[in-house]
Amino acid sequence: MGRLFKGQLALAFSKRLEACPEALHSAPGIGQGAFGNDYALNSVNIPSTVTTIDGYAFSGCTGLTSVQLPRDLQTIGGDAFGFSGYTG
Repeated sequence: MGRLFKGQLALAFSKRLEACPEALHSAPGIGQGAFGNDYALNSVNIPSTVTTIDGYAFSGCTGLTSVQLPRDLQTIGGDAFGFSGYTG
């Protein structure tokens, strides 16, 4: 499985996803806009398999307040958490 993009996650379209889905645990990266504008998402525990978070991946997730990043994360794209509730 490649990067996780919004088109691959039917649940992400609902804007009611409160936590990252299990599919994320086998993805090496989170694609641009994958969780963008999901206002119900409030916490993210990104697994160690993820090494890249593309730009705008969590942009607009206004309810997002808690993010746990893996130690081996190599890249976080521009505005990956822009306009979200995460200030970390």
